[in-house]
Amino acid sequence: MPSGLTPSNWLQRSVKLPSPTITSRKRSHSPDTSAWARRPAPASNRVDLNIEELQRELSHVRRHIQADVLREAAIIADINGLGSSVPTRETPNEAALRERLKVVEDELRAETRLRLEAEATLTDIQRECREPFLVPAMFDVVETISRLTTQVMDVIQG
Repeated sequence: MPSGLTPSNWLQRSVKLPSPTITSRKRSHSPDTSAWARRPAPASNRVDLNIEELQRELSHVRRHIQADVLREAAIIADINGLGSSVPTRETPNEAALRERLKVVEDELRAETRLRLEAEATLTDIQRECREPFLVPAMFDVVETISRLTTQVMDVIQG
């Protein structure tokens, strides 16, 4: 047994499961069909047999995936134990979600900026309305000045 491996780790790594082929899967998982060869099975029985075969194959694939995940965890633990790090694995779905999150966060920042500008404009208008009454033409001027002031302050503040 190589150094640094426990008996269970060594067993997991030393046992190499053969990758099944379609022929071997059918041969190893199909029931004895010699009696069935004499007469055709009804359509419902053929569907049931296909479903059973697919379910057995799915179970077989899941066992292999589970064994591979255990082997992966053992290898990662060994790599980490040797003082090195392992890059994280990101699925295509996670990458798409991360990209969508970035887009939504950018949209949120833009909406927040627009809301703050609108609130600042409203505050300026309310302040101006307390004292003298503004005519509609003056309202546009106050709004433009407020927007320009906000933009200049944003540039100054960074």
